[in-house]
Amino acid sequence: MTQPIQPDSGPPPWRLSVIVPVYNEYANIPQVIEKVKAAPLPEGVDLEIICVDDGSLDGSAELLSQYMDDPQVTVHHSVSNVCKGTPVHIGLQYVTRNIH
Repeated sequence: MTQPIQPDSGPPPWRLSVIVPVYNEYANIPQVIEKVKAAPLPEGVDLEIICVDDGSLDGSAELLSQYMDDPQVTVHHSVSNVCKGTPVHIGLQYVTRNIH
């Protein structure tokens, strides 16, 4: 028989990983991150936000750098713009739990 997970027994067993591709989204970044953080999650699920800048030219990269100390946010900066699919693939490399 399995025992229920106790609140102090380590990290929650499930994590929602949200990958946010960013290209010239300076005006939208704070709202997107705050809305994702505010979304209700089931009990036992924690959150990580993975922002992948795809070579933005509008200051998005600098703005994302302000989130580097946020434990829920991971930021990756690409040197140049490639396409929307590449940031998603890069973001998957930063997922910290198993993908189901």
